Amino acid sequence: MAPENELKINSSAKSKWSVSKKLTTMNIIIIISGTIGIIGALQLAKGSSFQQLNFLHVKHNNQFFDDVLAFKNHDLKNLDILTQHVNNIRKQPKECLESAGWFDRLIMTALGTDRALALCRKDIVLADRILEDIQKYQNAEINHESFLLELNRAVRGFRQNSNDFEPLIATTVKSIFLIIFYMFCIKTCFVILGGYFINRSVSNDYQKLKSTEEALKRTLERHDLSLEVSKVGIWDWNLTTDELIWDNQMYSLYGMEKSNLNTTYDIWETSLHPEDKERRKDEISDALDGKKNFDTEFRVVWPNGQVKFIRAVALVHKNDNGKPIRMLGVNWDITEQKRLEEILKRSNDELNQFAYRTSHDLKAPLIRVDSLTHFIEEDLESGNLPEVKENVRRISNQVKKLSTLVGEILHLSQADVENKNYEEIDFNLLLKEIRENLDQIFAAENVDIIFEVSLSKPFLGEKMRIKQVLENLISNGVKYSNPERSNKYVKINVSNENQQIKIVISDNGLGIPKEFQGKIFSMFQRFHPGISFGSGLGMSFVKKHLDYMGGEISFKSSDLGTQFDILLPKNL
Repeated sequence: MAPENELKINSSAKSKWSVSKKLTTMNIIIIISGTIGIIGALQLAKGSSFQQLNFLHVKHNNQFFDDVLAFKNHDLKNLDILTQHVNNIRKQPKECLESAGWFDRLIMTALGTDRALALCRKDIVLADRILEDIQKYQNAEINHESFLLELNRAVRGFRQNSNDFEPLIATTVKSIFLIIFYMFCIKTCFVILGGYFINRSVSNDYQKLKSTEEALKRTLERHDLSLEVSKVGIWDWNLTTDELIWDNQMYSLYGMEKSNLNTTYDIWETSLHPEDKERRKDEISDALDGKKNFDTEFRVVWPNGQVKFIRAVALVHKNDNGKPIRMLGVNWDITEQKRLEEILKRSNDELNQFAYRTSHDLKAPLIRVDSLTHFIEEDLESGNLPEVKENVRRISNQVKKLSTLVGEILHLSQADVENKNYEEIDFNLLLKEIRENLDQIFAAENVDIIFEVSLSKPFLGEKMRIKQVLENLISNGVKYSNPERSNKYVKINVSNENQQIKIVISDNGLGIPKEFQGKIFSMFQRFHPGISFGSGLGMSFVKKHLDYMGGEISFKSSDLGTQFDILLPKNL
C-alpha cells in the first residue's frame, strides 16, 4: 500500500512540475507581449510627436513663403524676420533627429520608413544654406535676383520634404498599431488556450492528489481507534513519565483551554466528579493488571461547573517484560444520551401514572354524563323542565371539563415530540405577545406584569416551547395571586449567566404549599384546588419542554410568593 501511495505522490509532483513550467512559459510570453505593447505605445506617442513637429514645420514653411513673396515685391525691409522664420523651420527637423534614439531608428529601419530621418537632415542642410545666403546678401556678396532664386529653391525644398515626411510617419504609426493589435490578439488567444490546458493539467493533478489523499485517509481510518465513534477525543498516557497527551477534541470534552492544561494524569483526575474518582482508579488498576478491559463511563466537572457524562475506552500497551508502559484511549460525550435515557425513564414512570389517572379522570365525566342523561329522560317524562335544564347545564360543564383535560393531554403529548426548530428570539417581543394573550386574566385579577430583558447577544432557541413554558408559569402567577395584596405582580427577568440564558419568574402570590413542593413537576398535581380546577398537568408540561431543550428549572416558594429560575443553554 505504501509504495503505491508514494508512486502516486511522486507522479503528482512530476505533474505539478509540468504545470509549473507551463505557467512559467505562459508568464514569459505574457511579459514579452506586454513589453512589446508598452514599447509600441511609446512608439505611437513618438510618431504622434513627429506629426506635431511636421505640422509646425509646414506652418513655418508658409510663413517663409510669405516672406519670400514680400521680398520679391520689395515689401520686406527687415531680413531679421526672414532669418527668424528660417531658424524656426530648422528647429523641427533638429528636434525630430534629437528625439529619435537608436531603438526608434531600428524600428523605422525595420519598417522601411527611416527615410523620414534623412528628410530631416536635408531640411537642416537647406536651412543652413539659406541662412548663409541671407548673410551673403546682407554683405552684398550676391545680388537681389540670385538671392531670390535661392529663396524660391528653398521654398520648394522645404515643401517637398514636408510632403514626403508625412506619409512615412503615418506608415510608421499605422504599422506599430497593427503590430500591437496582432500581439494583443495572439496574447489573448494564447492566454485562453494556455489557461484551458493548464486548467486541465491542474484538474488532473488535483484528481490524482485527491485519490492519493483518499487512499491515505482510508489507510489511517483502518488504524485509528477514534473512528468507531463520532466526535471522539484521543488521549495517550505514558505510564513511565506520567505524561498525558490530548488532542484538541479532548480539551473540548473537558471544557478546557489548551494553554490551561498541564498534561499529567493528576489534571485528568482533578476534573472527575468526586463521586466517580475511586471507581475510576479501581477500573484503571484492573485494566493495567490485565483483569479486564478499560471500558467505562464517568462524570467530569467543567471549570464553569457544568457536569458532563463521558464514555472512555482504552488499550494497555506493555513492554517485552509484560509491564504496562502506555494507555491509548478515546473519550466521547454521552451527556445527551444520558439525558434522553433519564427522560425515557421518567416518561415511562409518568406513562404508568398517566394511564391510571387518565382512566379515572376521563371516565368520571363520562359516568357523570351517563347518569345525568338518565335523569333527563325521567324529568322529560315527568315534565320537570327546570330540572332538565339544570342537568343539561351540568352535562355541559362535564363536557367542558373533559375537553380541557383532553386539550392538556394533547399539549403534554406534543411536549414529547423532539422537533428542534431553532429561530432567533427577541424576548421583549415574546413577552409583549404573552402579555397580550393573557391580558384578560391580568385585568380580571388586577395583577401587574413587569419584565426586564438584558441580553448582550441574540438568543437562538425553540420559540414555541419557550413561549408555552413562560405562558404557563406566568398564568400560574396570576391565577394564584394573593387576593389580600393590593400591589399584585408577576416579574420576569431575562439575562446572561455564563454560557446560558437565565429566566427568573417571580410573584408575590399565595406560594406553593410545602407538602406539595416535592412533587411540583409530577402529573395531576393541584396545589390550590379551591382556587383553580385545572388538570394538574401544567408543571409537568413545563418540565418536559425544558428537558427536551436541555434546560434546567428550580424554584423557591413561601407564603410571600414563588420564584422560578430557568437556565437554557445557548445555541448561538
